[in-house]
Amino acid sequence: MNPFDISGPDFLRLYAVLLAVLVVVAGVVRHSLRTPADDPGRLQLDPYQTAFLGGGYQAAAEAAIVSVTARGVLNLDPGWRLQAVAEQPMLLHPVEQAIFAAAAAGTPGSAGASQSGSARGPTRRGSQARDQAVPGATVQTLEAAARPALVEVERELRRMGLVMGPAQIGNVRAVPTLIMLAAAVLGGVRLARGMILGRPVGYLIGLLIVTVILALFFIWRPNPRTRRGQHALQHLRQTNAALRTSAVAAAATLAGADLALAVGLWGPGVLSGSPLDSLRAALRPAGTSGSDGGWGSGSCGSSGGSSCGGGCGGGGGCGG
Repeated sequence: MNPFDISGPDFLRLYAVLLAVLVVVAGVVRHSLRTPADDPGRLQLDPYQTAFLGGGYQAAAEAAIVSVTARGVLNLDPGWRLQAVAEQPMLLHPVEQAIFAAAAAGTPGSAGASQSGSARGPTRRGSQARDQAVPGATVQTLEAAARPALVEVERELRRMGLVMGPAQIGNVRAVPTLIMLAAAVLGGVRLARGMILGRPVGYLIGLLIVTVILALFFIWRPNPRTRRGQHALQHLRQTNAALRTSAVAAAATLAGADLALAVGLWGPGVLSGSPLDSLRAALRPAGTSGSDGGWGSGSCGSSGGSSCGGGCGGGGGCGG
């Protein structure tokens, strides 16, 4: 059967069925490309590797900020700026060290600020004066400062097969999108033919718009976790369920590493109602999203099928 010789309504029904099938195929392909797919079993991940696996750069930086603040190294002022309130502490993780250094650089009188000032020299005096006028650093500044240290965390997770690299992410985006665009090519040819013959093509244009929208859903940056990484994250959340309960009930009593792990797995919301609730509000102000650079689901879950609700009079039909 030549799809270009059938009537308009029949072509629309055929196209709608094809579109629904291709959405399912593209979804299956997208899922299959997120390899490796095996269950890694028990993994020894530190709190920041766990947080990165759960929510990327933002989640890992938030976990470190909470951990360092809970240990009294940083203090959150009423303006939601974090100040260094201790001498250079024994911070074992590079992410924590980067966050402390960034906060100390903006806190007059701290050890980190004095060291930073001596390194900058007289050409940065104007900048230092501005920093001292509003002491401390914003959450955004600390998250940006932690990013270089978190690059190594991402590299380790990639080595373990828990997150995808850029090339694999590109395939996960491109291949399902090309599958969806195959339908658009068929519909586009039919559309051009219908317009040349002067046939009504309004419903076909609507279906082509739906096709493009679905293709855009698939090309949207996917969740960088592999299926192995997804298994690992689910296992970590299951085995640490009691930690979530403890964090919600008494976050301030948890050790820094445990608190970082709880925030990394379930987000700053576990601090709600605790003495660290103001820090939670600073990390996730009302009305802001907690996603991080494509760490959301990124998958298309709708069938996407569409059909023409009724035939059009006159031999041309609504599908050109």
